[in-house]
Amino acid sequence: MRILAATGLAAAVIAALVVAALVAQGGDDQPDTAPLAAGTQTAVIVDQLSLTQPNPQFAEAATQLLEDAGYAVDYYEGREVTVDFFRELPQHGYDLVVLRAHSAVASVAEQQTDWVAIFTGELYAGSSHPEDQAANRVGKARAEGSEEEVFAITPEFITSSMSGRFDGTTVVLMGCDGLVSPVTGEAFLDAGAGAFVSWTNQVSPAHTDAATQSLLDKLIAQGQPIDAAVAATAAEVGADPYYGGELRLITN
Repeated sequence: MRILAATGLAAAVIAALVVAALVAQGGDDQPDTAPLAAGTQTAVIVDQLSLTQPNPQFAEAATQLLEDAGYAVDYYEGREVTVDFFRELPQHGYDLVVLRAHSAVASVAEQQTDWVAIFTGELYAGSSHPEDQAANRVGKARAEGSEEEVFAITPEFITSSMSGRFDGTTVVLMGCDGLVSPVTGEAFLDAGAGAFVSWTNQVSPAHTDAATQSLLDKLIAQGQPIDAAVAATAAEVGADPYYGGELRLITN
């Protein structure tokens, strides 16, 4: 499976998904923290896009909004966003997953698919993840303007290679084309997510950052139901002025 370069949010074709110096980063070198209080909601901001279109202000604002609402927030950026990171993602039990990552329509054996794949920050190597590569669950991807090829994950990876299941998680894919077809979103739903939010076409980084911040305000700070929050955000921000992507929702 190969993802070709494209235009748009991250401009990548499998292509386009937060970080600030003030945001705590996830990983093995994290300091120990006290156990979460019972009932504490959790969220993760996955900022693969920090490699090519960093926006620390978005990460800081989104983290602050979530923490003000009582969420415990993890943040992963760049090279931390590996294939194995995605493999283990359901095990963490997040209530909200925000994927600020490149995503794009993929091709297999030179044939364009009807689904999108999501970029990791892990540099591509032909010898890595051999079983997943052989089954087209991962492939190589390259963002427009970048010389680096990275791994990207496919819907089949979400349903077959992820360990464990989501538990009604809301997944927001900020990258391009996430709902150009429902296939990738449905893979998350099949893996236990309760809702999947993304774009119907390509989208610029500035537009998706602004839209996602507005969505989180409505969904988290204001407590609107997910369908109302997405509809209100879509009406407020409109389609991407350059690429035409519109914010949409699918649910179980």
